[in-house]
Amino acid sequence: MPTAVESPAVTLRAVVPVLSVFALALVAGLMLLVAPGLVRDSVYQVVFGGDDYNPVTLPRERLDCGGDRSAVTCTAEVVGKPLVVTLTYHQPGASTSSRCTATFDGASVGCQSMPGDYGHASDTAALSGDLGLTADQLAAERAALPWWRDTSRLSASAMIAGLVLALGAGVAAAVAGRVPMPDSTWRLMSWAAPAGWLLVMTVTAIAVEDVGLGLVVSVVNPFSLGVLALLWGWQRSMVRPGRGGPLARALVAFAVVAVVNTVTVFEVLLAAGFID
Repeated sequence: MPTAVESPAVTLRAVVPVLSVFALALVAGLMLLVAPGLVRDSVYQVVFGGDDYNPVTLPRERLDCGGDRSAVTCTAEVVGKPLVVTLTYHQPGASTSSRCTATFDGASVGCQSMPGDYGHASDTAALSGDLGLTADQLAAERAALPWWRDTSRLSASAMIAGLVLALGAGVAAAVAGRVPMPDSTWRLMSWAAPAGWLLVMTVTAIAVEDVGLGLVVSVVNPFSLGVLALLWGWQRSMVRPGRGGPLARALVAFAVVAVVNTVTVFEVLLAAGFID
């Protein structure tokens, strides 16, 4: 009589959701590297020239900042001339209340501190006017801003990355076999993807300044609960194969990852202070 073949402890099909969540975690982690909410008691960026929709932005990476919990001074070079911005906190360590002063090439410049405009504990220093720069100089300064420091371009790139991940998940789900996992492990494996996503969003919440707000934004809300339910259902279907064919598996995988990525990107943008 032929010998029965035991089901493998873990199948390729079963790990597709887990790998998808891991890839989304990498996207979220890269976003956190430039998150406003992680720049605490300091200047996140300096903006000047143009309207609110097209200012020149000097990101944190161009600023040389130093100080203590009562005041911070940042310097930068703009068209070869020194720009100095100083924030004095009305209450030590409280960036929600600060006074801004600035000079450009030795001349005083109007400056307004905008705490909370970007990030929970960092300030945006908004300078009055265009510092006397020409239109070409302003255009060159705008062009110098890296794409990953522009919130709109960063979020668009994260969404595109999510679509690529969704396509990859769809292909992987389609080619994966129909071998089920044994009864001893499938129930535990069914929680792998939702548990992984919950861990990613919890770490995001802890990384930002306001942990309580971060948890509400990242975890305790209807969208997150919906994502957890969606991932659980998808993971369970991948652990215990149903009657769906390769095309059905691909479409489900693409849809689930696309939805989860959209919610993940939005919640990271919100919790990390990219948007208010």
